[in-house]
Amino acid sequence: LKDKRDSANDLNAVLESLEVKPLLGGLSNELFIVQQRVTSIPSSDSFSDSSSSSSNNDNNIDDTDNDNDTRTVLIRIHPPEGNDGCEIVNRDAENKLMAWMSLATTLAPAYYGRFTNGRVDEFYERHVTLSFRDIPDYAATIASLLQQLHTCSPPANTWPTTNCDGRV
Repeated sequence: LKDKRDSANDLNAVLESLEVKPLLGGLSNELFIVQQRVTSIPSSDSFSDSSSSSSNNDNNIDDTDNDNDTRTVLIRIHPPEGNDGCEIVNRDAENKLMAWMSLATTLAPAYYGRFTNGRVDEFYERHVTLSFRDIPDYAATIASLLQQLHTCSPPANTWPTTNCDGRV
């Protein structure tokens, strides 16, 4: 019984250390920034989940920002499929591609894992969405990054298959 109580106390400490904030600007996903105060975190071994996908740090989300002792991730909640069961975006392929890009390139945020209707990614601190007026200032950088993206050769299993009556 003591072990269960200790585990519950550890879990409560983790939950109390979390701050969840909505992030506006997602086109189809609901986005949330989740920050965890590092000072009250029990050993990460207490909460390892060998069934989840992970590309970094053996299931330990470690984006510690030494300036404020927090770890921050982006939680992406996907919208439900259409009423006909057809998904506009093949989430399985999208997640495989993002996981591959996270490991094989510098063009994607770290991919920490997925869950039934979403994904956990690295959150880029101090980055902002460009406004239409900002784009000319960054056009050359964007073009260079797109060129790098188009030279990538992801494995065949990361490409979407057709669904919904033959549509991709």
